[in-house]
Amino acid sequence: MLLRKIAATAAVVCAALALTGCGSDDGPKQTPGLNWADGLCQQLDKSGDMVSFPEVDMKKPKEAQASMLVFLTAMDTQLGAVEKWMKKTGAPEVDGTKEGYDKAVANLAHTRSELGKARTKLKDAKVTTTGSLVKVLASLDKDMAALNDYAGPHEELKKNEALKPAFAEAPKCLLVEKETKGS
Repeated sequence: MLLRKIAATAAVVCAALALTGCGSDDGPKQTPGLNWADGLCQQLDKSGDMVSFPEVDMKKPKEAQASMLVFLTAMDTQLGAVEKWMKKTGAPEVDGTKEGYDKAVANLAHTRSELGKARTKLKDAKVTTTGSLVKVLASLDKDMAALNDYAGPHEELKKNEALKPAFAEAPKCLLVEKETKGS
């Protein structure tokens, strides 16, 4: 009789815990990779806020060159911060994402390398006239054409089927998407 009463009490307690969401479960199921995706988008949002294309007056070639150098340096710094975060954080703990993560980190590193080459080329260029500035900028445009299609690690990783739901739900990613579409 006592055992039945204890079992019944235990059953009522378990039912109550299940209804309130308490118990051994850690609460509502979270989308795998949600925190990771949100962290990446937070890094990208910080980066985007700090980099803007400079006003370039082609009639002042030395000043234009300096402005472009500042811009390329700022871009490299911000992409470096994203790359550092990704390497420090590691791949999302979601099955099927490691290969895509590795590719995204490699593409980010490659982009930074190409930006570094462009920055060095611009820095070393002998810009004295508008013509010499146009010539070096045209050369940089040609060198960096391969980067035109690069959309960043966020765009690469959100194509991964295992991470799509995380990127679709992460609050910071939703904000980044909204800001990107609004510009």
